[in-house]
Amino acid sequence: MSEQQRAALALGLALGSLLPSVAHAGNCVKIDEERDTLSPEERASARTLFEDALSEEHQEVSRDNCTETWTLYHIRLGESLTAVVQGPRGSRRERVKKVEDLPPLYSQMVRSVLSGTQMTNESGNVTRKNVTETQNKQVRVRADAIWYA
Repeated sequence: MSEQQRAALALGLALGSLLPSVAHAGNCVKIDEERDTLSPEERASARTLFEDALSEEHQEVSRDNCTETWTLYHIRLGESLTAVVQGPRGSRRERVKKVEDLPPLYSQMVRSVLSGTQMTNESGNVTRKNVTETQNKQVRVRADAIWYA
């Protein structure tokens, strides 16, 4: 083996050893504990659920080698929660009536930030799989409940 071939092999091995650390770099989710009003257990669950929402949108998620950081916090007022996310491409703020609506809300928020669109029912951020209970409620009056005199 020539000197050049040995040098090329050594360089290839050195570069190859760097690839796994680069492949695991991704989006990190941090909870702003100063602003967040969830319990520590709920914070851990919220972080994991938000990471799941990112993964569902084909985003690499990591807890160490961060290329982008998403900051999340929640404000509880009575039974309702306001979730705020600040990501590398924008921020969103939305309210839900109960904590169980956070997973579909996270999905909508991630889709909205990644697509650069507003969070409306018409924007494509709401799918059959991520509808919150509030969005699912009928707001129209049933026609047979209206009486005319």
